[in-house]
Amino acid sequence: MLVNEGKLTQEYVKVYSLQQYPIGVPIFQRFYDWKDNEIIQFKEDLLKVIDDQSVQLYFLDFIYYEEDGKIKFADGQQRIVTLNNLIKVIKDVASEQSIQIEEIDLFDISYD
Repeated sequence: MLVNEGKLTQEYVKVYSLQQYPIGVPIFQRFYDWKDNEIIQFKEDLLKVIDDQSVQLYFLDFIYYEEDGKIKFADGQQRIVTLNNLIKVIKDVASEQSIQIEEIDLFDISYD
């Protein structure tokens, strides 16, 4: 969901398409606090999609707005940061073990 000029716009986008924009986490957002249970469930959901291409993964709604040239997440920060962390781990393990993978860019996430 996009908050644009004081109006809500429902827009469905592929989450990785947001990778092309800098992402800001506003000061009013809580700190990242997902625990093992949430991270494991998130990882299991991703693995289901990898194992069965007919399964679609729904990340729930992200609520964001654009400000200062960044996408600012009002809701969804925990999911996007966890996804970014998982991408980082995959890249690191692939590099350490000399496994060739398609280049995966990290999200450009900063905190206000």
